[in-house]
Amino acid sequence: MAHHKVHASRPYKPRGLFINQAKAQCSIFESGWMAYNCLRQSDRYTLDYKEVTPTNTQIFGTFDFYVINYHHATLSWLNTNSIRKLPGKKFTLVLETLPGDPFVLCPSDVFDAYIALDPTMDRPDDRRVYAFPRPLESAPVLPPFREPDAPVIGTFGFATPGKGFERVVDAVNREFKQAIVRINIPSATFCDGVTYGLHRKSYAEYLADLCRSVAAPGIQIQVTNDFLSKEQLIRWCSENTLNCFLYHRDQPGLAATTDQAIASGRPLAVSANETFRHIHSYLTPYPFQSLRQSLENSVPAVLQMQKDWAPGEFVRKFEGLLADFSLLPSKWKHIRGPMKVADVSTQKKRVLFVSHKGQQCGIHQYGVNIVGALAKSSRYHLEHALCSSPEELHSAIQTTNPAAIIYNYYEATMPWLNPTITRSYTVPSMGIMHEVTQEDADAATTEMFDFHLCPDPTLEERNPFVFRTKRLIPHFLSMQPEPPVPVIGSFGFGFGNKGFQRLVEKVQEEYDEAVIRLHLPFNDIVDPEGKHHALETTKQCQAAITKPGIRLVVNHSFLEKKQLLEFLAGNSINCFFYDSDRKRGISSVIEHALAVERPIAITTCGMFRHVINATPSICIENSTLKQIHANGIAPLVPFYTEWSEASFIADYEQILDKVLSYKIIRIPVLKTVKENVPQVQLINTRPIDSQPSIRTSILESEDLIELGRFSEAREILQGVLRADATNVDALINLSVIENSERKHSEALQLLSRASALDPGNEIVLGNIAYLQTLLQKTE
Repeated sequence: MAHHKVHASRPYKPRGLFINQAKAQCSIFESGWMAYNCLRQSDRYTLDYKEVTPTNTQIFGTFDFYVINYHHATLSWLNTNSIRKLPGKKFTLVLETLPGDPFVLCPSDVFDAYIALDPTMDRPDDRRVYAFPRPLESAPVLPPFREPDAPVIGTFGFATPGKGFERVVDAVNREFKQAIVRINIPSATFCDGVTYGLHRKSYAEYLADLCRSVAAPGIQIQVTNDFLSKEQLIRWCSENTLNCFLYHRDQPGLAATTDQAIASGRPLAVSANETFRHIHSYLTPYPFQSLRQSLENSVPAVLQMQKDWAPGEFVRKFEGLLADFSLLPSKWKHIRGPMKVADVSTQKKRVLFVSHKGQQCGIHQYGVNIVGALAKSSRYHLEHALCSSPEELHSAIQTTNPAAIIYNYYEATMPWLNPTITRSYTVPSMGIMHEVTQEDADAATTEMFDFHLCPDPTLEERNPFVFRTKRLIPHFLSMQPEPPVPVIGSFGFGFGNKGFQRLVEKVQEEYDEAVIRLHLPFNDIVDPEGKHHALETTKQCQAAITKPGIRLVVNHSFLEKKQLLEFLAGNSINCFFYDSDRKRGISSVIEHALAVERPIAITTCGMFRHVINATPSICIENSTLKQIHANGIAPLVPFYTEWSEASFIADYEQILDKVLSYKIIRIPVLKTVKENVPQVQLINTRPIDSQPSIRTSILESEDLIELGRFSEAREILQGVLRADATNVDALINLSVIENSERKHSEALQLLSRASALDPGNEIVLGNIAYLQTLLQKTE
């Protein structure tokens, strides 16, 4: 078709055609219909509408431009070459985007322009890409909101994994004693057939049952399955005290459900999931803001989104696009770039995270998970350094210039690290205590690190140098169906006290037909060839099988995190039967099992103390494997909320805020005497071979302090003070011992004596200031 030019004397209205998929109960169709209803409101062009099917693709008439709601799934049958052959300009809606990437599921070489329904889209290097506001529909006239007797929290959406309906219920459990949770889950044309196999039942039915199981007493669950028009959805949302969407999916695209919630004008809460990134510029997400906080203060943000994404704004953006292609006068050209960018008022503070280099190790993998999560912090930037020597650590610190250092420390994996190294740097240091118990945390000192990070949610923070941290559930979304034959899985380094043989016996006790899948990789540190543990455990498990219907499958290859999660997702239930008398730090296997949303069975081992009180019980001592499997994931949902990636980030940000707010003045150990006592031989009236000199005694005490032999050092220093009660160096070193043993008041008294003897001593004054700050914190 010939190109129509714009003539000032004879205005020409460009003619366009909007091409949508056939009408369906599908968010892709609905988004296209919303966009069309916005675009047709302009009087500067005309826009026809057509729905296409495999048997109805013929287009009648001539058009200057086409807007195609192209989607790789719903229009998979459409030959893109036929689009290229259309006369005029070809534009497409892009619904499924990643940050800065509109082409993740859309071909980049078919259309003249790409209309990304993502206000955050920023693609300055590609002038074909346009960031559009959400195509909100104008809200109908709504009746005044009537406050119900109990808060009504509403959420809705098609039945697909990752929508977090059960997490909404859990969040309501945490903040309200009485509430109604309204959930509308309509049938979906393209999804229901796929999701049916996940649990061998309607996925909407599965979600409804799960939400009812999760609800606490006083929380009423109302589930409907009505397919509502956009106007009906807006009215439905307008009846809720709060509209809440806690998605945890990991896929391209922005959530469309919030469009109607925003149009309703009611308070809104969303999760920190990327699918709501267009809302995060306006509204602090959950859990950084509670449901009650969202209820109280989110309306101004909702009203601003209504304004920014009004139909008129959508139309003006499109008119600018047409002007860019000379289909409208140039005066309608628009300003390119994202619609709104989150306000970052301060630069992120840099934090160095130090790990060892061996990768086939749980300590290393834990560090990788932490760094991956904290990379999404809006306030701190983590640099991950793999170090195997003091020189590599020094290089990393020099390069990064961090505000703080976190050491992913374990003695077996970082034997080269010692207090002399960590104390040689002035920035605050934190060490992760992997094998932490309450006793370990209570006894922790500042000899090695300024603070200790203890990943044990059950810990009581009694020690001022200790921070309890949350566990971290890796982000994962599975579409694996429930296996037709029970598959009981487990994994871990194949140590005998992890109960793999007991698992085989328990499965045989309850099942006549089942598959036992074990992933037993070799451990780089203690069993690099698998001879002593993994292979021997496999042999014992195989020998324990006596039933012909029970099959054992064992894998020894190291699996990357995603592969491990896929392995766990392929099981009907994942089991961890560690010896019950083990009283070490918390085991990280639980977080991986939680990530795949399959039932979990455990023993009452102390290493599972953070999940041992799940209700109904997941302990094999209190229930059967079959019953735990039948209970599903309902007992686990509270952990999904508590240890989500967003909750973990919020927890670490609060800890880093506290650490960086403290003024840390360290009490020197080795430098106190050596740098301040003149290096001259003391004149002693007593024979040197019959009684050691005071100077020699003080130096000897320093060596003992460095070795941690405090009682011997204390005895020497007390002897020095008996001989010379005014010796300031002895008082300083004795205060170091008292401080290391957490006797801070005693250390302060010694330093006060030293200050009275030597008022200008800078070391004494600095140490006094440090202890006073420390004691104020503990109070």
